[in-house]
Amino acid sequence: MAIQVYSIEKPAVPRRALIASILLLLLASCLAAAMTWARSSDAPGSRVEPEGWSMSFRPPRRFDGTFGLTTLGPAYQFDGSVRPEGVAILVAYRLEGTSADGARDVCERVLGAHFGVSIPPVGRARFAWFDRKLGPLDAVEVWEPLIDVLVRAVVLEHGDAYAVSVAVRGGRISPETYRLFDQTCSSIEFRTP
Repeated sequence: MAIQVYSIEKPAVPRRALIASILLLLLASCLAAAMTWARSSDAPGSRVEPEGWSMSFRPPRRFDGTFGLTTLGPAYQFDGSVRPEGVAILVAYRLEGTSADGARDVCERVLGAHFGVSIPPVGRARFAWFDRKLGPLDAVEVWEPLIDVLVRAVVLEHGDAYAVSVAVRGGRISPETYRLFDQTCSSIEFRTP
């Protein structure tokens, strides 16, 4: 009986080992490319730096934005489809001269604008979190379950306030939509006016 011993100098089948190595390298490269593409598809889009604002931010990629004046002041509204809810509406507001108001009051003003009319506080259950961030600054986040709108706001030292809200047209806010909202709020940078 003959026994053959294979070593590095004498591999069992040189071509098979080379082909297997190349295939494994291609498979690993394809997997890495697929994972990178999947993560980058939800990455924030290009930075929006409104003139006259102390704030700049990155809205979610694939969201279309428009600038306009609202009853609260200047705002950027971004619309984009989110699965399976429908169309998410993300709005960044600049509210001037709100130094007397706290961040929670700013959230209440934005929610009032979403309602269109003032809703009496009796019977309402709004939820507030005081440990959120708007960029590097501490912010307040308020959720109104009746209309399913989230607002996160901060008041700067010079008196202007900035708020970001999210809602889903004809649907509820899912964890994925909240992640896009939180990602936008985290991308915010403030600069001195």
